[in-house]
Amino acid sequence: MAVEEENGQLTHRVVAHRKQTWVSSLTTYRPAGSPRLLLAAFSDGTVEAFDIGRFQPHHLPLGELQDPSALLCGINSADAGSQLLVSMHETVYRFDGLSLIPHSRHSSRIRALLALPELGRYAVGDEGSNISLCDLATAQPLHEGRHGTSPVGGVPAAVTSLQLVSVGGASALVSAAGDGTLRLWKLPDMQAVPGLLQAHASPVNAITCVPGHGPEPDRLLSGGADRIVRNWVVDEAVFGQEPKAWNRVTASAVCPTLPRRLAVARASRVIIKDLATGAETTRLKGRHVTALAWPQIGARRALAVAAGYDIICVDPETDRQIGPKMTGHLLPIRSLVTVPSASGDLLASAGADGTVCVWQPASGEQLARFSDHEFTVRALATYQNSQTRLLASGGSDGNIRVWNTDTREQHGSTIKCDQNVINDLAFVTSEDGDLLIAVAGQDGTLQLWDPRTCRSVRTLNCTDGELSAVTSLRLPYDRTALAVAGRTSIHVWNAAAATRPLLQIVTGSPLETLKAVQDPNQVTSSILLASGEAGSMAFRLNHDQL
Repeated sequence: MAVEEENGQLTHRVVAHRKQTWVSSLTTYRPAGSPRLLLAAFSDGTVEAFDIGRFQPHHLPLGELQDPSALLCGINSADAGSQLLVSMHETVYRFDGLSLIPHSRHSSRIRALLALPELGRYAVGDEGSNISLCDLATAQPLHEGRHGTSPVGGVPAAVTSLQLVSVGGASALVSAAGDGTLRLWKLPDMQAVPGLLQAHASPVNAITCVPGHGPEPDRLLSGGADRIVRNWVVDEAVFGQEPKAWNRVTASAVCPTLPRRLAVARASRVIIKDLATGAETTRLKGRHVTALAWPQIGARRALAVAAGYDIICVDPETDRQIGPKMTGHLLPIRSLVTVPSASGDLLASAGADGTVCVWQPASGEQLARFSDHEFTVRALATYQNSQTRLLASGGSDGNIRVWNTDTREQHGSTIKCDQNVINDLAFVTSEDGDLLIAVAGQDGTLQLWDPRTCRSVRTLNCTDGELSAVTSLRLPYDRTALAVAGRTSIHVWNAAAATRPLLQIVTGSPLETLKAVQDPNQVTSSILLASGEAGSMAFRLNHDQL
């Protein structure tokens, strides 16, 4: 694609296209006696060149590159004008117009290659966390440094990208790594600013600089494998932070009755926090927990824990197991909810094996098993009134199925959604009393589906990337609100009709669960629980402000 810099308009929709390949690198380069060229390296080893202006093909005798992840870099030199650097595996080559000549060798596979402002100088970052400043005039690096080791596991953090920035009017270098961190280096001698900036919970794929105007500092944009772009002020105080470990929350649940307790699973343990007093207790150490729920078993409230393929119930006060273990899934459990019944709370579980199971937690008996989903079941939701009790399931096959937990049969037809993967769903009652299902989709839309007609009655687009979670809140005057989690924010909508959200809560990091808990004794507000890669957050939403 070719884009006009000033107005962002496409000038050439397709400049080059090679089937079943990816573009590993783009750069500009001006050979002697030729106009400036745009070069693209493809994963099949082909390099295609085009003159910038008409984007007509230009022959360049580079030959086939022997690395599907080869990098290209145009660089200005003092004695020969513009030159081209090519990295393959651990070596940087200099192209003399006819052939590739090895120039510098490095200890690990090269992942980043960047031209520096000084003539003939360039920077290299490799998978061993090494950063080297090199000069075309010498084969040995001028300066070397290490980005660092990952806070988790202590292994070298592969350098994934390099970018020039300005700090206090002086040139500096930012390195990005596979552990999600950024490091700032002072040039020209590669002096590292102490500390690492934990920018993402997953590898940083790309960084770029937005120059500041006047007294404003530069800003750095970082894009990670978590599909988030973050904006940073280029300042020593910002980059000179101690790295933090990302202990991602894998499951969470709020007790629906008093005392209001929040259970959070992270770092192979479950932490239970009393939301009134703030007191915390640690339970179930050494277990990787994937789902939590709070069923009522007899006269006491238990904590149901899904770890791997199994479910157990424990006493939150003593950590002792209540009843037998519930076993039946063939792959890890993804979701766990309580299911009200005439005889007390039941449990429903959904797994990566495509099944939904209903359990009697006191006895451990499996009451029902639904194996109608083709792929992973990612979400469950429950609904009850005086006549019926329903359980809805949705997942990677893009379908919603509604089950009657009393008759243990499917309720109505399968709803075939057009939202790609279904990440979460929630029952919601319209102002007319109709029962609908709110679905958070991978395509970034929140749709309301009528289970009777199997049709979408309304679509909300949050323009916040993939939607990961949704929950409903009952408001005064028979109003219903929907809270949905995007990549950077929680959006609260009027379920009946709205052209814009009632509220937007900026989280800055992805969420995996979002649940609303309403206290019968506190009708003026609700508790909204959000959990994700940065931890858990509990918000009290005042209804009169929505």
